Amino acid sequence: MLVISGCDDFYPGPDLIHYSLILDGNSSVRVDNSLMVSSWGKAYYVSDQYIFHLGNKLVRRSMNQAGVVQMIPDNLSITDKYNMAIDTDNQLLYFAAGNAIYKISFDGSGMARISPDDGGIYSCPVLSPWADYLMAIRNSKMMRYKLDGNSWQEILPTINASYAVYIPETEQYYFFRKYYEASSYKLGLFSYVLGDTISAPLINLTTTSSDFRPECMVDPSGRYFAMKIQIQSWDGYSPGTILVYDRIEQDRIELAKGFCFTFSPVDDTMIYSRQMHGMADLNLINLDTRQLTLLWDGYISQSSYSYSLEELYWRFDGQVLHIRGYKGYRNTESKSHSAKLLEPSGGDR
Repeated sequence: MLVISGCDDFYPGPDLIHYSLILDGNSSVRVDNSLMVSSWGKAYYVSDQYIFHLGNKLVRRSMNQAGVVQMIPDNLSITDKYNMAIDTDNQLLYFAAGNAIYKISFDGSGMARISPDDGGIYSCPVLSPWADYLMAIRNSKMMRYKLDGNSWQEILPTINASYAVYIPETEQYYFFRKYYEASSYKLGLFSYVLGDTISAPLINLTTTSSDFRPECMVDPSGRYFAMKIQIQSWDGYSPGTILVYDRIEQDRIELAKGFCFTFSPVDDTMIYSRQMHGMADLNLINLDTRQLTLLWDGYISQSSYSYSLEELYWRFDGQVLHIRGYKGYRNTESKSHSAKLLEPSGGDR
């Protein structure tokens, strides 16, 4: 294991890296620039045929063909670069552009604005489980859209929210919101049923800084909710607590020193990165049993290691994970005890 014990051996860096992890039982991590997102934006790897990037524009590309297809007109720009809802059954994308919510087919056809032209600023489209409702944020307020009824409804007009999802089976709304309380800035998860009172925070995190981005996510089944306070520095996100809430068991999981996380698209597991022994490792946690499996300890070579990880991108079949982060350097001889890093021919570039 590579242990970082001081700063005197630091070499130039950290440097931006792109890796991928094949979940084949061997935890093979390799340098992989196929999903570099610096120019196109956040990646959504649905399949080798359909890879979408959400940046200034929404673009589509394929692993099997060269070139990129711009999916929205030149006069329209993406206004929420962190959130896009994807309905794989119907091959539809829901995204925010020009401060409105649009939908479009995977192949680029049928683009349409679905939010009203009411002067509001719309963002954060999130599909409910089974994709029959869509939640969005309008001027910091929650809005619900019934997909087969083309109707919008404002939820809790007096409460601000950053991210929300509707669970039709229980008629509950779960939402994340930033708020200020007891001289601290907080990020909390709340639940609400129409006509009832808002719950106390189901989980919450506290920071002394108001300058943070809430990283919020719900798993595809609508059972698990996760969040982290993301504070950006020049070399990636700072490690902090990741909280996961189980709405069925009404229980929470606390993961210390986390960098980033993502739910599996196919089962009740989550992959997250944490700071351990000075490196950013990768772990898989079974959210049902709470069993933790180390996938990669962050060791790259005798002189380099995973310094911090920023983003994790699943291929939607759950077999491949792409990783974006930073690599640090140290003149230390060591051996990894977990995953093996595979360098491509020509080296890391």
